[in-house]
Amino acid sequence: MTNPVGQQLGNYRLIRLIGSGGFGEVYLGEHIYLKMQAAIKILHTQLTSEEMQAFINEGKTIALLRHPNIVSVLDFGVDSSTPFLVMDYAPNGTLRHRHPEGTKVALGTVVSYVKQIADALQYAHDLRLIHRDVKPENMFVGRKNEVLLGDFGIAAIIQDSDSDTTHDRVGTLDYMAPEQIKGKPSAASDQYALGIVAYEWLTGEHPFHGSFVEIATKHMFELPTPLREKMPSLSSDVEQVVMTALAKDPRQRFLNIQDFANAFEQACQIQNYPYDVAISYAGEDRNYANSLADVLRQRGVKVFYDKYEKAILWGEDLYSYLSDLYQNKAHYCVLFLSKHFAAKLWTKHELKAAQARALKEQNVYILPVRLDDTEIPGLLPTIAYLNWHQETVETIADAIMGKLGKSKPNREQKGWEFDPDNPDNFFSGQ
Repeated sequence: MTNPVGQQLGNYRLIRLIGSGGFGEVYLGEHIYLKMQAAIKILHTQLTSEEMQAFINEGKTIALLRHPNIVSVLDFGVDSSTPFLVMDYAPNGTLRHRHPEGTKVALGTVVSYVKQIADALQYAHDLRLIHRDVKPENMFVGRKNEVLLGDFGIAAIIQDSDSDTTHDRVGTLDYMAPEQIKGKPSAASDQYALGIVAYEWLTGEHPFHGSFVEIATKHMFELPTPLREKMPSLSSDVEQVVMTALAKDPRQRFLNIQDFANAFEQACQIQNYPYDVAISYAGEDRNYANSLADVLRQRGVKVFYDKYEKAILWGEDLYSYLSDLYQNKAHYCVLFLSKHFAAKLWTKHELKAAQARALKEQNVYILPVRLDDTEIPGLLPTIAYLNWHQETVETIADAIMGKLGKSKPNREQKGWEFDPDNPDNFFSGQ
C-alpha cells in the first residue's frame, strides 16, 4: 500500500505515520463517525485466500485479550490482501522512547516495569498465547503512565503467512531466546526476552554485541557478563534472579514469568529506599520546595522534606545524618538551584553527598530544578534540568512520577531530557 495517509481502512481514516518496524507501519487513525483516535497497524505481508482464515482466527484470539497492561485490539481486517489491526492509541510513546538505547533506568522503575509486563504476559500465557517479540519498542506508555504491552501475536501472523520468513522476522534477535532462534519458541522464551530487557535497563546496554551470526551464537552458547561487573552496587540476589531468567535451557528458568517478576521484586526489596525523593534547597527558596513536597505527598510519593521530619531530625548530628540520607536513603534527589543554593554551606554539603551517590551508581540520581541561572560549582552545565518558571508544580511532579514509574495524571510528559538539537531547552517535554 503506497502512502496510505488520507485513505480509509475500515471505519478509520489514516492521519499520519507514527511508527514503523519489521512487521509493519503504524498510523494514527480517526473513526469517520465517532471521531475517536486509534492506532492502525498495516502489516508487511500479503495474504493468500488459504491464509485468510488463519489470519481471522489469529485476529480473533488477539482481539479477545483484555488486560490493563495490554494494548487492546479494537478491530482487524484485510485491504487488497494486506492485513491491518486497529488498536488503542497510546499517546505517550514507548519505553524505548522514554529510555533511549544506552540509558540506565533506576532499579525501582525497572521493578515497576517488569511487574506490569510480566502480569500481561502471564495472562497471555495462561491463554496459551506466546508474544515472541518482547522488547521496549513494543511497550507503550498509557494515559495514566501505566505500561502496555503491544504487538501480541503479530509475529505468529507474519510467520504463518510467509513461509520464507527468517527467524529475525518473527522476533528481534537482541531479545531472542536460544530455543526461539531454533524456531521453537515457548512461554519461557518471553521470560528470557524480559530478562534481556531488564539487563539492558539496569546496565544501559545489551548483553551481546556483534554481527547477526555472532549475536545468535552468543544467545545460544555464551553467558552474559555478570550484572555486578557492570553495576557493582547491585545486590547478588538481583543478579541471580536476572541470570536465572537468562538460562540457556528454558527448563532452568523460572517456572513461569510471574515467578520471575515476583523473585525480581523480592530481590530488589533489599535495596528499597525509605524515600522516593529527597529535596535539597536553600532556606530562601523554601516556598518552592514546600509547594512541590506537598503535591508529591498528596500523590503518595515518599518525600524527605525537613518540614515533615522535625521529630526525626531533632537531636541528630545533621552533618552525618544528611550525608547518609542524600547518599543512601532515596531513589532520587531534587535540587532547587539558585543563587541562594550556590551560597549556602549546607546545600553544598548535600550536593556533594548526592554527587557521590550518582558517581557510585553511574546512573541518574540528581534531578535539578532551576530557579535562576546561577552557575553551581561542581554541577555539570550540561546536566538536564527543569525550569521552575517555565513549568508548573504539577508538571514537575508529573516528571518525577514518570521517573519513579508511578501513575500520574493524563499529560504527555517526558521528564528530564537533554535535546542535543536544542541545548537551551533541556526539558523537551513540551
